[in-house]
Amino acid sequence: MCGYLGVCFDETEADFAYLIGAFAKEGEPVPEGFEAHTIAPHTWVKFRAVGPIPGSIQKVNRQIYTEWLPGNLEYELADGVNIEMYSEGDVAAADYLSEIWLPVRRKAEAK
Repeated sequence: MCGYLGVCFDETEADFAYLIGAFAKEGEPVPEGFEAHTIAPHTWVKFRAVGPIPGSIQKVNRQIYTEWLPGNLEYELADGVNIEMYSEGDVAAADYLSEIWLPVRRKAEAK
């Protein structure tokens, strides 16, 4: 999916950093005024959101945290960043595509 990213770092209940970015190749020069961040490798679970932003992504986030995570017997959230992937196109369109990527680990690995 081409487009841009929203990346949540250092999430706590009170505070987190939200950065807007794009993919870059390792070693590629970073334009002045920008920062480069490396995202650690993880096992990712990806959720697709279809529809206008922000409603579609908010709906999927609610489903993740109220249905998928509490009901999942195999995986739980791992430490790491949460990523929102936004495709190119009209963010108000009924068929606009975005994704939420969450780092996960098997529950047995946490013990």
